[in-house]
Amino acid sequence: AGKLHTLLAPTNDAFTEYFTASSTSLEALLDREDLEDFVKYHILPGKVTSEFLESADDTTMHNTLHAWGTLTATQPGGVLTLGGVPVDTPDVIAGNGLVHKLGGVLTPPAPTQPPAATMNLVEKAADLGLTSLVAAVEAAGLKATFEGSDKYTIFAPSNAAFAAAVTALGEDSLDTLLARADLGEILKHHVLNGELPSSALESGTAYTTLQGSSVMFNSGTPSTVDIAEVSTPDLFATNGVIHAVSEVLLPNSIEGVLALSPDLSTILEVVRRAGGLVTELDWRNAGKLHTLLAPTNDAFTEYFTASSTSLEALLDREDLEDFVKYHILPGKVTSEFLESADDTTMHNTLHAWGTLTATQPGGVLTLGGVPVDTPDVIAGNGLVHKLGGVLTPPAPTQPPAATMNLVEKAADLGLTSLVAAVEAAGLKATFEGSDKYTIFAPSNAAFAAAVTALGEDSLDTLLARADLGEILKHHVLNGELPSSALESGTAYTTLQGSSVMFNSGTPSTVDIAEVSTPDLFATNGVIHAVSEVLLPNSIEGVLALSPDLSTILEVVRRAGGLVTELDWRNAGKLHTL
Repeated sequence: AGKLHTLLAPTNDAFTEYFTASSTSLEALLDREDLEDFVKYHILPGKVTSEFLESADDTTMHNTLHAWGTLTATQPGGVLTLGGVPVDTPDVIAGNGLVHKLGGVLTPPAPTQPPAATMNLVEKAADLGLTSLVAAVEAAGLKATFEGSDKYTIFAPSNAAFAAAVTALGEDSLDTLLARADLGEILKHHVLNGELPSSALESGTAYTTLQGSSVMFNSGTPSTVDIAEVSTPDLFATNGVIHAVSEVLLPNSIEGVLALSPDLSTILEVVRRAGGLVTELDWRNAGKLHTLLAPTNDAFTEYFTASSTSLEALLDREDLEDFVKYHILPGKVTSEFLESADDTTMHNTLHAWGTLTATQPGGVLTLGGVPVDTPDVIAGNGLVHKLGGVLTPPAPTQPPAATMNLVEKAADLGLTSLVAAVEAAGLKATFEGSDKYTIFAPSNAAFAAAVTALGEDSLDTLLARADLGEILKHHVLNGELPSSALESGTAYTTLQGSSVMFNSGTPSTVDIAEVSTPDLFATNGVIHAVSEVLLPNSIEGVLALSPDLSTILEVVRRAGGLVTELDWRNAGKLHTL
């Protein structure tokens, strides 16, 4: 299968001396149960020249095909030796490697076992000083996974590798890298299911990662995983093994998937012409996840014929960027999710006013009436669904002219709890005025759930809380921001002063709340209906997020019921700590 090897070949004279010295024979050797291991100890993976061996440090351990056997190369008296055996004739060239003729026979080492592991994978990584990896695992919410009982193999990038990735991914610092939405995808691309020590990894084999893409392992001196060198293999933990590597590995981005797919060359050319959208689909997009609905080349050919147009005409369209945006869903939207959704569900695209419905006529998944030929092509920063047709963006639409202010609109929508809260907090005049606002409006059910969450007896007691105004202002942004103006992955400062994180998707979210109905316009702003009452960090929460305040947090938590005074269970009192 195209592998290169270097055979360390004892000469006949070397074997004769070996049989005499060990009081054995060729026949006895050929009958040995460990004959395969004996031979493997005489094979180096890859094409390893004598020049390379002579240039290596004499402490370097060179892997053989033997499960636990390594060799050192030394030069006593200027003579190259391997495992203490002289190389009589080096670099005999073969088509699939090299042969070094040896003046002796190598003796494989006795079986060894790694010392019993006492730490799980996360603890082991911390013990190895892989602080960036540990921080990334925690930031991506994978800590519990790698502390559990299931076994994994982790190709673990060094701290220097993470520092290089900050620059490669266009980030400002490790902190911004760890805040990326695609961090989990990147980390999972370094992980295989099961415990695979280096002896179990087959050279030239592509292994599927937890992320779904694959990495190519090649044994050698050193071994490699894709572009990364394995600096230290076989660092065992109680629930798997770590192989330290020199690079952060990136699976193919959506743009990379297109570039490697001959049947998607047309959509790749279209995307690359559409302004900055190619950046949205590669690794320079600040970590956003997207799903590209990619018409195949055949689909474009049919489209050009049916519409009496051409690729050149499409590339020259003024609205080319909108055309492409209509083929992109925010987030990683699987075919399983689309198939499970109600066929009346409107799936947002990046297009300012374009949505799509997913249906299954005859059991075939379609989006906007176009069949999905090949779903769920995995990319590192999302998915690609190959389409059997081209989607046509809708003509521009304008929302109907608003006739009600924000308070009237909320009442018209049946948001009775919100309206009552606005009145109780003395904010009615604010949201009836001429200044424009964006309100993330909790449903009545969300207020009912908040009654319990905040330890209140009823909606009336919740509306009597002194902090009600703070809670409501945390749902409000200055200015009118329709959903098309809200940028995914962006933290917006509220009237209360804290921030909320907006992420577009199906559905879009604001912090923990799902946006059930966006773009409900009023004369003085816009309402986005949401599923939860949003709470900013309490005083206790601020302490918990402030490393320089950990001591006062510990003191407060020890001081009887005072911690309750500083969280949301304090019946709405406001305090200054």
